[in-house]
Amino acid sequence: MLTISIIVVVCLAAFALMPVKKKAVQESPPVGGPSYPYPSPVQQQVSIRQQMLDEEADALSNSYRVASHDAWMAEVAAKGVELLRVKPSA
Repeated sequence: MLTISIIVVVCLAAFALMPVKKKAVQESPPVGGPSYPYPSPVQQQVSIRQQMLDEEADALSNSYRVASHDAWMAEVAAKGVELLRVKPSA
């Protein structure tokens, strides 16, 4: 049992030390227009809207995560109280 746990720990450590592959982002130049470093107003509006949607999605997921964690903790506390309750011997 000890050897299996040592192997698992070594594998997890090796996996954690592996470098992360970065995704190559290819930006294509605008079709039929000059290439300049600033986004067009339409692209900028889409980016701001996408950023707002991402922030809202993160906020919702965080609120659901907190609610589920609180519910889980309440359930664990109730089970702990039930298990630690001293039963009177008859």
